[in-house]
Amino acid sequence: MTERHPAWIPDKEYEVVKEYTPLPHAELVFLRQGEQGLEALLFDRLTGPWKGTSCLIGGRQWKGETLEQTIARQATEIGVEAAVIPPFDPELPAFVDSSLDQDPTKQATTLTYPVAIVGGELNINTDEVSNPRWVAINNLPENIIPHHKNKILEVVERLEQFGSTVDRQ
Repeated sequence: MTERHPAWIPDKEYEVVKEYTPLPHAELVFLRQGEQGLEALLFDRLTGPWKGTSCLIGGRQWKGETLEQTIARQATEIGVEAAVIPPFDPELPAFVDSSLDQDPTKQATTLTYPVAIVGGELNINTDEVSNPRWVAINNLPENIIPHHKNKILEVVERLEQFGSTVDRQ
């Protein structure tokens, strides 16, 4: 179970904030060269409006947290250490999504990062996702959250534009 941050606000106040304020998020596109070529790490979503779909891992940036810390925290929730794949870094995401259809419960501005696992082992420590699995980029499941599919494809395209490669893990 994910620990609550010291700056966590009560649900009633959070609902007011969500109603009037866009919230910053970081989405992690874990990539590797696998047996099927370039693969992305997907999960089954267990909560919220996208429950029952395939998804990426990510979430809100907490008050007092840098983007680098947000990325590290999100990775820790699935038991791994992550490194942003160059030429991108925590202050230079591969893709920024400010579309209004990401989440029907709030307005998010999502910074999307290509990342590689550099330590740890997959071990889900959150009640939001389950069933981690590597899926070939050219064979993403039909039930994937639509904007997550878009983020994966955008990140891969931007890596290719910069001539960046994803190493085998």
